[in-house]
Amino acid sequence: MNMTEQIQTCKFIDFIKIAHKNKIDFAKIMLECGAATFLGIDFSKPNYPYVIKKELLDESSYCKYPYYVTYYPYKSYVMFEISERILLWVGFTEVKERKKGYMTQLFKSIIEQFSNKEVVGDSHDKNMIQICESLKIKMHKD
Repeated sequence: MNMTEQIQTCKFIDFIKIAHKNKIDFAKIMLECGAATFLGIDFSKPNYPYVIKKELLDESSYCKYPYYVTYYPYKSYVMFEISERILLWVGFTEVKERKKGYMTQLFKSIIEQFSNKEVVGDSHDKNMIQICESLKIKMHKD
């Protein structure tokens, strides 16, 4: 199977609609990946679940929040920001799909797609850091 055939990229706002329709809890994924900056708490729901901040889901805020997701449906997801460089924020692979190379392929796809920009990782997750290092992607310094 050619793994690049399944890779898709879209605006974060559009991805969230797709994720919601397919029952993918991307807010939970973001929390697990340490991207709490993008989350708020919905006090109106039981146990106060984390939700993606409303301003990130507003179509008119795209210029302020130029986020995208490159993904293999139901398998692996990378959320990133496009500015003067590409900043990789969230990298997650479903448990049953891990160790199959999906994340590496997604990172390679982003590097190819934005070959005119520097790609930088922003994570404390050791697996994401290892993949970034293997692809010579610099890590963002806090």
